[in-house]
Amino acid sequence: MKQQTVSQQALDLLSQDGGFSLSITGTTPTSGAMVSIYPQYERKLTTVSESDIAQYLFDHIDVLSQPGHYLGAWVDNSTVYLDVSINAPLERALDLARQHNQLAVFDLATFDSVYVQ
Repeated sequence: MKQQTVSQQALDLLSQDGGFSLSITGTTPTSGAMVSIYPQYERKLTTVSESDIAQYLFDHIDVLSQPGHYLGAWVDNSTVYLDVSINAPLERALDLARQHNQLAVFDLATFDSVYVQ
């Protein structure tokens, strides 16, 4: 039942803010940066529903249950991206992004993407 609650919260955040980072307990990180170190878990959708998010949570519950791991989502050019992200200090997140061939991290202090150089 908690999974559906988090799924609805996630869908609401996506609709309101265009993206989010959310733990399986429904908390959001407030400092540092978000980075995906699991490109194999990225999922692209043209539309997203509560059941899509619930299924993603179910499929990746083992990794999302780990401390410091979050369900991440954002919209880019009408595509919705779902992934598993971790929270880290900005410089560490940028290092991890480089190691995992990511284009950017999301800085929670500025609410902007910081691109890897």
